[in-house]
Amino acid sequence: MPAAAVKGQSARIPAVRDSARITLPDAMRRALQANPELVARRLDVDIAEGQRTQARLIRSNPSVDLLTTGSSGTRPEFGISQEVEIGGQRGRRVAVASAGVARARLNTSNATRLTLADVERDFYRIVAAGRRAALADEVLALNERLSQVAIRQLREGEISKLDYNLTVIELGRSRSHALAAHRDQESASLEFKRLVGISSAVEIIPVYDSLHQHARIDSARGTVELR
Repeated sequence: MPAAAVKGQSARIPAVRDSARITLPDAMRRALQANPELVARRLDVDIAEGQRTQARLIRSNPSVDLLTTGSSGTRPEFGISQEVEIGGQRGRRVAVASAGVARARLNTSNATRLTLADVERDFYRIVAAGRRAALADEVLALNERLSQVAIRQLREGEISKLDYNLTVIELGRSRSHALAAHRDQESASLEFKRLVGISSAVEIIPVYDSLHQHARIDSARGTVELR
């Protein structure tokens, strides 16, 4: 076989993409672990807890002073000093830090609730978009077959040029609808991958059985359980 032909055939070989079959509960668990916003929120909680721990500690360590006395300065004396907080300073500092921890946890809980709701919404969006794309492909395939029939009928004089043109117009509409359906599917898939922390290069295959599964979400604890 000529080299040019081989080159032309290799150029038409589609790229191999990794794929991931995923159910709705699996998607929620992935989001809890890998969603960028939730990861950042949990880091905020860790920082706030560290600040509270620091606030509970004594502000400064005791210090040891060495003094020399006597006419020749040869008699050493030692002293220990310690900064003492007064007026409830430490208590107020701990209270402020504790409020920061509570606020960080509340923000994390709210972000978890919103993120899991988005995951559920986009999961069903992918399922619906996939079905619309499949239906659009079926309609396109049917109109392509009808177009081939119309070409033969036009050659045989069985239909007019106008009828043939109407077939061509309908075929163009079907192609446009199929392209739009696949664009919507890809858009939904990209947003879903971002939410659950999956690479954009991975093809998502939603498992339809998950439509009959219900998940109990505990946003405070960051858990998802089937029921």
